[in-house]
Amino acid sequence: MNFSDIKKPDLPQENQPTEGEKKEFLKREEISTMEKEVAGLRENEAQKEKERIASLNTEGKPVTLSPSLGPQEKKPEEPGLLIPKSAGKNTAFLKIIIRAGIIIFIFLIGLSIYWFLFANNSAKESPQKNEPANNEPLNENPPETVIPAGGEATSSEPEEENPPAEEEPQDSEPEKETGPSTINRILSWGHYTPKTPRTIDTLIIHSAYNALGGDVYSVDKVIEEFRIYKVASHYLIDRNGIIYSLAPEKDVAYHAGTGVMPDGARKNVINNFSIGIELIYKNTDSPSPAQYEALAELTRYLKSNHPLVSNNILGHENISSTKTDPWNFDWEYFDSLIE
Repeated sequence: MNFSDIKKPDLPQENQPTEGEKKEFLKREEISTMEKEVAGLRENEAQKEKERIASLNTEGKPVTLSPSLGPQEKKPEEPGLLIPKSAGKNTAFLKIIIRAGIIIFIFLIGLSIYWFLFANNSAKESPQKNEPANNEPLNENPPETVIPAGGEATSSEPEEENPPAEEEPQDSEPEKETGPSTINRILSWGHYTPKTPRTIDTLIIHSAYNALGGDVYSVDKVIEEFRIYKVASHYLIDRNGIIYSLAPEKDVAYHAGTGVMPDGARKNVINNFSIGIELIYKNTDSPSPAQYEALAELTRYLKSNHPLVSNNILGHENISSTKTDPWNFDWEYFDSLIE
């Protein structure tokens, strides 16, 4: 039997929903579903908020209730909110003043350093007016001095002790004194005037000759050697017995160098209290009779002006173990001349 040919009976149309009812039904179903989902979400959020509150309560932190979710953590007040607006302006102005003060302080420090390093040093280096170039105290050790002999003379005198300018000595008329006749050839090096008068109690006798070439007895060449080594004795006696004054007796002259008195006292300061006399002759010679006579006359004069000299008439060899002058000197004969 073919059921397809059987015609279905027409059902009544009054129980079937209309299109509008279908749409209204679907709309209500959709709204119901959405409300359930929203309710589920709110329950989840509420549960999470409860858990968060529980954890905060265990930590001891204050909480506040949120209108929508419940209690919330109370935020601490920010310190900046308590500062009035005018205080911010005052703080900025104070910072400007502090920075300006720091800049001024740094500038003053730099100015002080500059003055200390440059201006102060310049003032110290400027020589004072009316003060001698070689005005040194008596208690300073004089420089090592070796009177030229055989071309092996040396000197350790510092250059700053020399006068600022050297002048060639000029011959002049003999001094008009009660002592022996002398020719002034005051040198511009090798001696200085002390600040306080010195007491002279020692006489040191030296010997030297020209080692520069030419006449070994040349006074000019011996003086030139003195200039080279920046040394000087107070008196110089040439081979013919002529006495030259090279430095004032009141001055400290660089003739003895380092040494010690025979009694072991007053080491390395002998220049300060002594007078030096130089005899010109070779180390293979002896003083000439004219030199002995001139030296004796000068010594008697010095003894009369400086009585303490009588106790200390010495040779350079008597104060220094490295010196041998005066060479071949007859002390017994010389003593007989000055008695």
